Amino acid sequence: MASPSSRFLHSRQFGSENLHSSTPHGDNDDWRGYSKQPSSSAHSFRLKVASTVSEILDQLVVEKAVKLPFESFLECVNFPIPTYDGEDDLSTFTSWLLQLESWLRIYQLVGECHDAARIQILHQALTGNVAKWYMTCVTGPAGDDFVARRGYENTFQGHILLLASEFISQASLTKAWAEFDNVQYNQAQGVRAFHRNLDLAVRHILLGNDFAPTELAIRDRIMTEVPERFRRFLSRSASTEEWVDEIERLECCELQITLREIRRRRMGLATPK
Repeated sequence: MASPSSRFLHSRQFGSENLHSSTPHGDNDDWRGYSKQPSSSAHSFRLKVASTVSEILDQLVVEKAVKLPFESFLECVNFPIPTYDGEDDLSTFTSWLLQLESWLRIYQLVGECHDAARIQILHQALTGNVAKWYMTCVTGPAGDDFVARRGYENTFQGHILLLASEFISQASLTKAWAEFDNVQYNQAQGVRAFHRNLDLAVRHILLGNDFAPTELAIRDRIMTEVPERFRRFLSRSASTEEWVDEIERLECCELQITLREIRRRRMGLATPK
C-alpha cells in the first residue's frame, strides 16, 4: 500500500516528478542552486515543502494509539495547542508543525482512526486570516470540492499540505537564507554557539541537498567568519564537528592566556611600592 506521503506527492498540485530530479549542482555552482532554475524552482520548492510536511506527519498518521500511564495527569494539565497565524515564513511554519505534531502525540491523537479529531484540533491551531480561510474554504460547505480541486485528500495531512501550498511562498526561502546569513560569529559566545545557530537556521530551510547542502553551507560560513588565527589550524579533511572542537580548544587557550594576564596585572597593581 502506498504511504500517505506518496499519495500526496503524486497529487495534481505537486505532480509525479521525482523529489530528487532537479539538476545536480556542479563544483562551480552556487549551493543556493534554486535561484538558477527559474522555470522549475517554484515547482521543486513545492515538492520539497510537501516532502518536509510528510516527513513530519507520516509516522503520526500510521502509528496506533496506546493507553498512556500518565493519562490521568493529562486530564488535569491543559497543554495549550500551538498556533499558526499564516505567516509566510519557513522557520515559523516548520516550528509550529513540529510543535503541533508533538502535541498530538502527547494526547495520542495518532493513527487513521483519529484523523477527524486532528482536523478539529487544526481548527483550534489556526488564528487570524488563516483560520478564516480554513473554516471558509477547506471545512466550509464547499470544502470537499475545494480540497479535491486543489489536488489533495480530505485528511489532516492533506489539509496541512494545502495550508503550506497556500501560505508558504518561495519568497520565504529567501527569508530563511537571510536568517542564515545574519548569524554572526561572536568570540564571547564561542564557535559552538555559532555552529549551533547556523545549523538551526539551515534546518529551518528544510529543502534537502538539491538546494542547500547543509555541511557545505556551514563549513563555508565557519571558514569565512572565524578569525584567521583559528582557521590556519583547520584541516580540510576534518569534519565540521572536528573543526568546532579544534576552534573551541583554541578559544579556551586564548581565554586562559587572557585571564592569566589580567590576574598578573592585578597582582602587579596590588603589590606595595
